[in-house]
Order: sequence, then C-alpha cells, then structure tokens
Amino acid sequence: MTSQARSQRIAFVLLIILVLGLAGLWMLGQSDRTSKPMPPNGDTLGPAYDESWEHYRARADASFVTAQDEAPNQNAWSMVVFQPALLAQDVSDITAPLNRVSAVISGAEAAREIPEPTDGHSRADVFLSNGLGNEDHPISAVIVWDTPTALAALKSDARVASVEILLPDASWGRFGIRPPLWTNQSAEVSSSAGAEVNPEGR
Repeated sequence: MTSQARSQRIAFVLLIILVLGLAGLWMLGQSDRTSKPMPPNGDTLGPAYDESWEHYRARADASFVTAQDEAPNQNAWSMVVFQPALLAQDVSDITAPLNRVSAVISGAEAAREIPEPTDGHSRADVFLSNGLGNEDHPISAVIVWDTPTALAALKSDARVASVEILLPDASWGRFGIRPPLWTNQSAEVSSSAGAEVNPEGR
C-alpha cells in the first residue's frame, strides 16, 4: 500500500469517527430533551424561601400595579392569598366573579389542580370534594385566571391578604408555585360571619 493510500485511509477512518461522535452527541441531547420535563421559564408565584410577609406583600402589590398599568384587561395567572386561611364557602364566594380557579394551596402542601364546577355545583363543592377548605385543610391561597381589572375587586375584601399577578405571557405549567407558609392555618376565625382578619399576623 502506498503512503498516499495509507494517508487517505487514515483520514477516512478519522472522518467516520468524527461523524459518529457528533451523531452520538446529538442523540444524547435529543434523549435528554424528550425524557426530562421542561423546566419553568423563570416565572414564579408565591413567596421566596424565607421571604417575610411584609416583603412579599410589597412585591405582590408591585406586580398588581404593573399589571394594571400595562394590561388591565388581559387575562393573566395570579396568586390570591388569604390570611388567615379560609373555609371552602368563603373562598367560593370570593372567587365567584373570576373566570377560573385552577389550583388550591393549603398550608405547606403543593398546589393542587382542580377542575371548574359542573352545572348545579359550586366551587365550594369542588374544594370539599378534593379534601380542601375543611377545618383540617383550610385554603391559604388559590391560583386564578382573570384580568387585573377583575382582580381589583378582590383586593378590597378584608379576607384577601395579597394578589400577585404574572405577566400575560406566562403559560400554565410553565411557572413555579410556592405556598405562602406563614399564613395562619387556623380556620377558627376564618368564616365570613364575624371574621377578624389580620394580614400582619404570622
């Protein structure tokens, strides 16, 4: 075999190795992309770890003002926090004007997705059928879908401690949800009848 032929064969073998290596890397990348869930895009509702109630409420209020200024009539995902935590009927009454309640938080539990009620049923029925909004699992927050204009009415309700609104381009399943751990989980005074709500309470 001549020197030129040997060089050509070596170059051909190296080319094959390079192509196979690149193909392998591409397949690994594709496998990782399809086998793992897509991570959140950075948007998050709820307080950061160790964030104080005062700081979170100020941040939530700022998000509300921004949403009202920039897109008052555009639907967006929001977290409505109750302090103290409320029973099912109270939350049902408060959220009745809203388009959708998609998830409910009780205490330190992860947000639980819920359906909208069918004809003849209320949101209170849905909460209770999912074990939420009773004495043992009062509702501390809900994730809702509606406009800042619609949510403005909730802020005047003494039972609502804060409303945090994401930008309208946030998509369901693509943002994080953190429970407001400092909410009072006692439902003893959370009934709308004679309720005394103290949002500053821990």
